[in-house]
Amino acid sequence: MRYAPRGTVVVTPKESNDYCFVIRSGAVDISSEGDSDSVPVLLDRREAGRCFGYATILGDNASRYRIEVVEDALLLANHRDAFLDVCRANSQFRDFFSH
Repeated sequence: MRYAPRGTVVVTPKESNDYCFVIRSGAVDISSEGDSDSVPVLLDRREAGRCFGYATILGDNASRYRIEVVEDALLLANHRDAFLDVCRANSQFRDFFSH
């Protein structure tokens, strides 16, 4: 479990990410990088019960998104190895995250 105060950037575009995060409390904004002359575009706000970061584990390890905490958050951080172990052991779990 990790505490992340408002303003914490959890995942940065073009950087590797080895965790699938489950939001226990708080909220994060997911935004695109935007053009070089523009501001990032808000794509989604995720709150308690939602997760993020799994796409970098199942696909390309580099993130395409900036994920920033907008409400102080408690995040359950599941490391890549543990996440993939569960995917291999449970096809329903794997299918949930791959669709």
